[in-house]
Order: sequence, then structure tokens, then C-alpha cells
Amino acid sequence: MERVHIDYCEYKGKMVLVMIDAYSKKIWTRCMMSDTTTYKTLAVLFGWFCEEAGFPTTLVSDNGPQFTSKEFEEKLSKWGVKHILTPPYHPASNGLAERAVGVVKDKLKKM
Repeated sequence: MERVHIDYCEYKGKMVLVMIDAYSKKIWTRCMMSDTTTYKTLAVLFGWFCEEAGFPTTLVSDNGPQFTSKEFEEKLSKWGVKHILTPPYHPASNGLAERAVGVVKDKLKKM
């Protein structure tokens, strides 16, 4: 897996972690309830996600606090994952993740 885009979205009071592979466009989601801490994000990303999909070489995210923490950057560096932060206040820079969030919300509304 080369490049993965990642973002959070809120749905009915719960936070959902949304990840999408830039090549295959496959989307992975995980309900985080309200816990979007760096620790929980890393646990899901490099526990469940990498076990299922493998380590990405590049991770693209916005500037959310869980993605910009020192702990998050250290873990990515340790695992050899290049982290690209999109410019602040410019969600279109992470358009792939933003579109995936829209798809996920649409699917959740239909359930």
C-alpha cells in the first residue's frame, strides 16, 4: 500500500476514523465513539488497519491535533511512514479523504 488519506468525521455524536487508499480507492472506517486521542488513533491505525491492509508508505492528513502530535510523528517515523500534512484551512488538499467522508456519511444515513 502506497498512499493512504485519513480523516475524522462526526456522525450522530460519534467520531468515525475514515481511511482511503489513493490507488484502489478502498475505504476503511472505524467508529471511535468520542475518543480521537493520538493514542487511540495510533492504536487503530497501526493495530487493526495495518494488520488488515499493511503499512502505507505515505499518510496524508489534515492538521488535527491527533495527527500533529509529537507522539504521532515519532511513531510514523519509527515505522518508516512519510507523513504529509495538508495546508491549514484548506480541506480540498485532502480531497480524497473528504470525498471518502462524504461516501461514509451517505452510507450511514441509509442504514
